[in-house]
Amino acid sequence: MENDVSAAVDRIHARECRGVTSISDETFRQLMENPQTVDVNSVNWDAGDPWTWTDLLIKQPQFADKCDRKVWNKFSADNWVVLLSEVPQLADKCNWRKLNKDNWLELLQKHPQLADKCNKWNEFSTADWRDLLCSHWQFADKFDKWNEFSQEDWRNLLISQPQSADKYTWSTLSDIDWRFLLYFQPQFADKCDKWDEFSCADWRDLLCCHPQFADKCGKWNEFSTTDWLTLLSCQPQLVDKYNNWNSFSGEAWAVWLTEYPQFANMCDWNKLSGNDWQYLLSCQPQFADKCDKWNEMERSVVLDFICKNPQITIKYDKWDEIDSSTWIELLRYPHLAAYCTWSKFSGHDWFLLLYVYPQFADKCDWSKLDMSDWRELLIYQPQFANMCDWDKFSWSDQVTIARRHDRFTNKCAWKKLDAKDWLYLLAFNPQFADKCDKWHKFSVYDWRYLLGYQSRFANKCDKWHKFSVYDWQYLLSEQPQLADKCDWDKFCSFDWAILLSEQPQLADKCDWDKLDMFDWCLLYAKQPELVKKHCRSKIKLWRIKFRTAVSSDLKKNFR
Repeated sequence: MENDVSAAVDRIHARECRGVTSISDETFRQLMENPQTVDVNSVNWDAGDPWTWTDLLIKQPQFADKCDRKVWNKFSADNWVVLLSEVPQLADKCNWRKLNKDNWLELLQKHPQLADKCNKWNEFSTADWRDLLCSHWQFADKFDKWNEFSQEDWRNLLISQPQSADKYTWSTLSDIDWRFLLYFQPQFADKCDKWDEFSCADWRDLLCCHPQFADKCGKWNEFSTTDWLTLLSCQPQLVDKYNNWNSFSGEAWAVWLTEYPQFANMCDWNKLSGNDWQYLLSCQPQFADKCDKWNEMERSVVLDFICKNPQITIKYDKWDEIDSSTWIELLRYPHLAAYCTWSKFSGHDWFLLLYVYPQFADKCDWSKLDMSDWRELLIYQPQFANMCDWDKFSWSDQVTIARRHDRFTNKCAWKKLDAKDWLYLLAFNPQFADKCDKWHKFSVYDWRYLLGYQSRFANKCDKWHKFSVYDWQYLLSEQPQLADKCDWDKFCSFDWAILLSEQPQLADKCDWDKLDMFDWCLLYAKQPELVKKHCRSKIKLWRIKFRTAVSSDLKKNFR
């Protein structure tokens, strides 16, 4: 609607440029879009010109009573055609004498109910009548020059208005006219006498839409393969009319059966090459039992077909050319195992296969697996342990397997582990603690490291008295629950400030009277609430806050 209003306003501007007085732009726009916002009594209706009124009445026909008779008389034929095409209910306002025959043709096409007002029937040309009757057959009683219609006129008329048949002498239509006519109006078939003149292309196009005319066709033998493919794709029931299947090439059969597999019983399968079969089976795998060209097809295509259609058995003789990695994929379908060349498998191939499909263990040459293959295999398939020489594993491999399966714990060579081995093992695998016999060989550093990960071993430690303040700071930062093992007398005030900055929950262990101003400030920077709680002097607390703030500002300025 906005575009219509803009166009109408543009016409107002154009008329104003020619000195035509009209309703103002803003008033016009409001009347078009929101007439309820306009005081209709204040509008100068007489100022509107015919086109302004035309645009307005198309959108708001309720204002027709505001239009003076003088304005109606100014309406041109074009005004009336535009207005009545959109608002035919204003026909009683029209001066019909202004309309010429072209105006009437345009108007009658849209509103045939105005026919009783028309006085230009005799001025219509044959082409005018053809176009009018193709749309509105009810005007046929106004026309009496049927003999002036050309064959093309009749063809178009009969296609659009089949009831016009009683006005027509059929013998004048050509074979081309009949082809078009029967395509749209097949009910006139009994009138046609040009069947023999139809070309193969005519018959093909006609029968694709109307197979009921098949008994009229006498040119079946003249159809090309392309004609037949086109026709049968539309009307497969006409297959009994075709007797030249031998003309189909292998490629044609592949394309044809891809779309119309119902014609498979007509196919000479020997004509299809390996490439033809590749194309056909990609869409119609059910024909695989007909194929004897598997060995001519690309191996990747054959393997892809097998993977997508495992239920289909194929006649393939190149199984031994398939590499082991591909077999690992194919053996997801157990029935293919009969074709597998197991000797191609390396030790790692066997691991990859048995990891997923342990049911093929009876085919395995276990001697091909090295210890890394065995390690990975036993992690996922421990039932094969009796096939392995366990003693060849390194202790780390043994532990790696035992970590996943408790059944192997007693098989591990624990005696081979030294203190460092146990240290790193127990840090992440504490479940093996009962096998350790090297506790007494752990150094203070070892204990600090181990307890930082596993505080559960605190009762095994016999080096507490050798822990330095640094050792305790490190250990308590990781495991504060070991605080009852600590000799607090070793801590100076600075040590306490460092420790409590990270572990404020140990505050009850601290002798606060030992802390000097530097220690208090250091602690306040990290744990201000802790300092506020334990600093008993308000003056000292104020000094701590002040010094910490000054120190912080100095650091910022230095940066």
